[in-house]
Amino acid sequence: MQDITNLSALALSAAIADRRLDCRSVMAAYLSRIEAINPRLNAIVSLRPAVEWSANLRWGDRLVRPRIALGLTQYLTDPSPVVGAGFGDAVGVAAAMRVTSKVSRAYGDVVLGLDIGEVGGLTVGANLFARVSERSYQVGGGLQLRLPF
Repeated sequence: MQDITNLSALALSAAIADRRLDCRSVMAAYLSRIEAINPRLNAIVSLRPAVEWSANLRWGDRLVRPRIALGLTQYLTDPSPVVGAGFGDAVGVAAAMRVTSKVSRAYGDVVLGLDIGEVGGLTVGANLFARVSERSYQVGGGLQLRLPF
C-alpha cells in the first residue's frame, strides 16, 4: 500500500471501512509526517504527544471502557501573536508589533474518562480533564451521550 498520507480522503475512508487500515495507524502516519516537514514550514503551533491507556471490559451485558491520557502540549513557536496595526487610511504607518503575554510554552495534560455502552449501541461517557503549567491551571469535565445512526 502507498504512504497513508498520500491517500485521497475517499481512499482513506474506504481503507478504514474495509479494515485495511485502522485509525491509530492513520494518526501515527500523519503525526510522523508533521514531525518530518514541520521544521521547514513552521505551520504547527502546538503538538500534543500523549500516552493513552484504555480497556474494553464487560459489566453484565454492558461494555465499559475506562481510559487515561497523559500528555504534554508544547508550543513550537512563540504562543504570543504578532499583529499589525494601522490608523485610519494611513496604510503602513504603524509597523507590526509583538503582543506579549505570560503564556506558558508547555502544559501538562491529564484526562480521565469512562464510557459505558449498552448492547443496543447507546453509549454514555464522562470525562474529567486538567491542564497545568507553571503559571496556570484549567480543570473541567464533560458528559456525552452517543447514539449510532
